[in-house]
Amino acid sequence: MAGAGDAAKPVGFIMLYDPTLDPALAAKDEAHADSIDIWRLMVDFQQQGRGYGAAAIIGAARYAATRPGITQVRLSYVPREGNPSPFYKAMGFTETGEKDGIEIVMAQPLATLLRNMP
Repeated sequence: MAGAGDAAKPVGFIMLYDPTLDPALAAKDEAHADSIDIWRLMVDFQQQGRGYGAAAIIGAARYAATRPGITQVRLSYVPREGNPSPFYKAMGFTETGEKDGIEIVMAQPLATLLRNMP
């Protein structure tokens, strides 16, 4: 992800897990076969609040829409002070009640995420 003013200057990154790329590995990993997972979304603290995180999630949703059988986007956060859960909730994600280690899992139907994109 690069800033609008300087296309060569990265402002963060997003890392996805796509179970459709290797279904056998996804089964071994016990991954959700119907979900693109956002494993990491990092935006430089000096660049936060400028729409880069939302743009990254929208890009992930657009990618997910091209993958067979994908119906949701999932992500997680560490429940500590300053965590991104308010941002994720504003994007329409809700807690699933699941945990991944200590991380709280959130999800959103892909169709809803795509419908609510700016």
